[in-house]
Amino acid sequence: MSATDCPSASILTTDGRWIGGFFGKGSFVSSYPEPREMFVEGAWRMDDDGKFVAAQPNSVGLYLRCDDIRSVEFISPQDSAGNTVTVDITAPAQSGEASDEHTT
Repeated sequence: MSATDCPSASILTTDGRWIGGFFGKGSFVSSYPEPREMFVEGAWRMDDDGKFVAAQPNSVGLYLRCDDIRSVEFISPQDSAGNTVTVDITAPAQSGEASDEHTT
């Protein structure tokens, strides 16, 4: 993934498969009292060790039931110098903007 990409999510399913994708403005995790669900933008192929391999062609996202997830790691992108870029997903939206807030 490049420095211009959104943060990513590396997801281990209950059956031991790795799933990954962008976790950007169009992604979400539902919260109580709604059913536990997760939507990740732009799915990626993952190897058996949970490393990103390649973007899935023409992917517009990936829907997951949280009951099928063992763990999720959210990974911040890096800049061209290799420094981690902090992405604030908890900041309230400015007037007239969509919120980036994601809750579990």
